Order: sequence, then C-alpha cells, then structure tokens
Amino acid sequence: MHKFPGDLNTSGSQISAKQIHLNLQNGTIGTLTEQKHETGISDARNYRIEHSKTDVGSQINSGRGTVGIAGQNVRITEGRRSGSVDAAVYNKSNLGISSHSVSMHGGESYDQAQGSSITGSRVVVQAQKNLDVRGSNIVSDNQTFLGAGGAVSITAAQNTHNSHRQQRETGSGIMGTGGGILIGSQTEGELNRQSSTGHTLSTIGSTHGRVDIQGKGNVLVSGTEIAAKDLSSITQTAT
Repeated sequence: MHKFPGDLNTSGSQISAKQIHLNLQNGTIGTLTEQKHETGISDARNYRIEHSKTDVGSQINSGRGTVGIAGQNVRITEGRRSGSVDAAVYNKSNLGISSHSVSMHGGESYDQAQGSSITGSRVVVQAQKNLDVRGSNIVSDNQTFLGAGGAVSITAAQNTHNSHRQQRETGSGIMGTGGGILIGSQTEGELNRQSSTGHTLSTIGSTHGRVDIQGKGNVLVSGTEIAAKDLSSITQTAT
C-alpha cells in the first residue's frame, strides 16, 4: 500500500501495486513534460523550425487490487501534446531574357490531450471538497465510485489544429501568356488556412460492476462516456 500524506503531485508517474492508497490534502494527478526543438536554416527564405512538447500522462494501476484516492481537493487532469512547424522554401531560375521565382511558406500548430489513467478491481476517489476530472480515464473491474463533499466536475479536454500555406510565383522579363507576349512582371499568389477543434472524452467505467458519482455541490458530467455492466447513478446529495 502506498500512502502520501499532505500535498501530492504524481506527474508523469507510473504506479503499479496490488493495493494503492493515496492520501492528500490538495493534489493533482497530472503529467510530466518532455520538450523537443529542431531548427534547420539555410538562409532567410529557406528554413524549417519545429518545436514539440509532450506531457507523459500518469498511469495508476492496481491490477486485481483496489485504488483508493482521498483528499480535500482532487484533480485528475489530462496532459497536452502540442507543437508547431514553420517552414519556407524559395527557388529562382533565370531563363535568359526572363526569370521565374517561387516562394512557399507554411506551418501548422496542434494541441491535443494526453489523458491520465486510473485502473483497478475497485477504484474509489473521494474528495472532501471538490473533485475535478478532465480528459482522463477511470475504469474498474467491479466498482467505480467518485464522490465529493463539494462540487464534482467530469468533462472532456479540448484539441485544436491550425495550418496555413502561402505560395507566391513571380515572372519577369519577356513571358508567354498563352494569348500573347508580356513584357514586365507578373505575380500570382495563393493562401490557404484551415483550423479544427475536437475533444478527448473522459471515460468513467466498470467492466463487471457499477459506477456511482455523488456530490453535495453541483455535479457536472459533460463530454464523458459512462460505461458499466450494472445500473449506474449520478446524484447530487443534500448538504
């Protein structure tokens, strides 16, 4: 059995044992961050810059045993996998009396949830005050109980993706246009932008038993999959 009095942060942890009991005052079961940065630059118009940050989610698993988590305020939250890429390419060719250049600039950014996971034969999470679960999974074999003396919030985590691509072509000198000859310069450009938003659901479940969620304050369950073999309950009890 693992006991942790006082504050607790199990970021990026992997805890496995037959019986797991976490006692905390105010704690977060979250993630540990790993970062990566790569740069390739030929000149101001030819480069690639890539940055990524990945949170390693906490994994708490008791196998056939019990996971018990108790404290004043308990937060079980997702980590994030985010990054960005910025790249540019420029090419120019001279054809005697004319020249042609192409410049391209593009990039993307993303931010995605990396949920924490708590599993065991029985999983009991009890907060004296508030309980917050976001973008994470809490699943048992026989019983899952989430309770709070205050508010309960179980929600999804948001994911975003944005990209853009810009291309510009310029010709100068004496050029054929299909309908004649052009002397001078001509520029054509194109810009594309895309963005999307999605969500990573929380999952609260029990493969062979039931799920009970109780709070004396507000009980919010949104963007969450509740899955259990037996009848489950979500209740707000009197203070």
